[in-house]
Amino acid sequence: MTHHKLIMGILVLAVILLVSGQVPAGAVEAHIVLKFRDARELAAAFWPGEEDAAEETPESFLKQLATDLVRDAVERMPTTEGLWVPGTATRRYPCSVSSATLNAFLPDGIEGLVKGVPSENAIVVEGTQVSIDKFAELITMLDVPTGMLSIGVRSVSLPAEEVDGWGVDWTDVGQKGEVRLSHLDCQTAVNLVQRSSCAADVKGAELIAANNSPSIVALGEAMPYFAATAINDVFDYPGAKEGAINAVFSGVALSLVPRMNADGTVTVEVRASLGQWAGEVPPPGPPETPMEPYYSSQIVVTTPENQSIIIVVGGGSINGLSLDFGALANRVLYRLSCESVVVITPRFIPHTRPGLAPIRPA
Repeated sequence: MTHHKLIMGILVLAVILLVSGQVPAGAVEAHIVLKFRDARELAAAFWPGEEDAAEETPESFLKQLATDLVRDAVERMPTTEGLWVPGTATRRYPCSVSSATLNAFLPDGIEGLVKGVPSENAIVVEGTQVSIDKFAELITMLDVPTGMLSIGVRSVSLPAEEVDGWGVDWTDVGQKGEVRLSHLDCQTAVNLVQRSSCAADVKGAELIAANNSPSIVALGEAMPYFAATAINDVFDYPGAKEGAINAVFSGVALSLVPRMNADGTVTVEVRASLGQWAGEVPPPGPPETPMEPYYSSQIVVTTPENQSIIIVVGGGSINGLSLDFGALANRVLYRLSCESVVVITPRFIPHTRPGLAPIRPA
């Protein structure tokens, strides 16, 4: 009887441990150390829906930059009154394959989530031995050196006549030919914007992106200023003036997807969105800038390494700004009507193994 109770107790304990996941029936745990890929990033690619839910559009990214930059500029009043305050925001999406696609390749028999262990740069997975063997083969195919690129981005607003005076050969692209495109060597392209009439207002960012992986960069500027309105009494006599803080924003957001080609060139898929906003800023600041981009276009361009891509988009639609801000100084309105010039410079960089020295070709 005692022997029977002992056996029953062991069986009950085994069931409890099985349900709690500590002793999966017929399952083993495997640590697969990666040589080239980052374990956390690759493991996350097996989580259904994670990456897709995280990605933003250039339009929403630009709208968020406008809100943050206007709030920041207004909080620093009055030192920023009448001055353009620049701002930049970037985001990178490291997984070049969508999570839903990799999740579909999980072999039957894998239990629970695929986990990444940064200290070992290893992927930890549980399942049957057969499923783990198949999973290890899949990881071997995915764990290859990933091409890395440094993408320099420069942006500035310039008068159309100044851009025309560069003497550059342009190609009309975009849905309606409203975008001009050209290729120049890196130094020449950078010199054109750094020595322009608005050199002090050039905004820039440096992105590190994996091959075939999207990144978003938003660059903009905001100007806060005071405006006063006369208040009349009930007898229509002019009274005191009531002041309010207003602001104007102008910016561009780019979604960039670089692809490294076998011939040493780089193909970049560029989605550009431009937007402007002007309005009153109630304290403690705008909850969200109600700005809609006035222009959006997508182009695909291929360039040799160490050459820059210059993209020029026509002037902003200042007529879309509120009539309440028609009293803006002419210099501000003129600037908002300038062309947006963007210089994109992709460069190859050696693949870096997580936590170790760069891996260079033999």
